[in-house]
Amino acid sequence: MLSGSDGEFFSTVANELKSLAKLELQEYKPLANAVIRGTIDNEHDIDLMLDYMVSFCYDDKMLELFKAVLRSLVYKYPRLVSDHMYAYYEMFEPGKIGLEEDCDDT
Repeated sequence: MLSGSDGEFFSTVANELKSLAKLELQEYKPLANAVIRGTIDNEHDIDLMLDYMVSFCYDDKMLELFKAVLRSLVYKYPRLVSDHMYAYYEMFEPGKIGLEEDCDDT
């Protein structure tokens, strides 16, 4: 059970993460749209952008944008797309790729 101060701390952290995700979405949306349009097509630049974006995919809007970028690149850079899909699943849905550890100590 969380004490009052622990609950307040986690609430503050959660609110800060939401605010940070909102700011990052504003930063990455124009870049992501440029990738989707094909204006930015340098694989290294896109790779770096996706590396940063995946960290904020706990936010639904960022996840939606991340997926849109990946869909736009699937034929041009299939390996890049698969690497970043794996990174997403590793961070947020480990059970889907068999990374979930068995916590049953019985």
